[in-house]
Amino acid sequence: MVSYIVDEYEERLASGLPLGRIGEPMDVASAALFLAS
Repeated sequence: MVSYIVDEYEERLASGLPLGRIGEPMDVASAALFLAS
């Protein structure tokens, strides 16, 4: 029951993001590396 609620929450959250998914640490690292170069 709880996992269903968590999955539904993640889907609703991701649907409002431009990327269409929740970001990962590697996404932030890549952006930081780009900006630092």
